[in-house]
Amino acid sequence: QCKFGKWYYANVSRFRHIRAYEQIEQPHANMHESAQRLAQEVSIENIDRLVNDSLAILRAFIDLLDAIFKEEYSK
Repeated sequence: QCKFGKWYYANVSRFRHIRAYEQIEQPHANMHESAQRLAQEVSIENIDRLVNDSLAILRAFIDLLDAIFKEEYSK
């Protein structure tokens, strides 16, 4: 139900050939898992995990953007 997930799965046919695209799926799943843990138990550990998982998905998305731009400008 998250907007990023909707975007991700709506664009499989467009970007699946880019390795960085496929590498986003696991960090995305990890972030959701961390958010659920935090909702169940508020703790420093769960906050830290959610922050780290959020950073991982952000890094993966930046890698994807870099790959898309390289692909577009190499044509």
